[in-house]
Amino acid sequence: MAEVEMDLKGLKCPQPILKIQSKAATLSPGTIIKAVADCSSFERDLNVWASKMGKTILECVKKGDVWEAKVRI
Repeated sequence: MAEVEMDLKGLKCPQPILKIQSKAATLSPGTIIKAVADCSSFERDLNVWASKMGKTILECVKKGDVWEAKVRI
């Protein structure tokens, strides 16, 4: 299973989600995106995006000020 890492720290909301959406459009089904972001609404925005796009969030945890997420495309 392929994995793609994305460092989205420093981007204002909702830019991290827009970057994930853009990247997801180029990846094969089953690929996992591992993303880190420090956007305050990242978890909420990610869940909304995933439900609308039919993606699966495997994990989204906060470590300090940084969110770490895994999304299956």
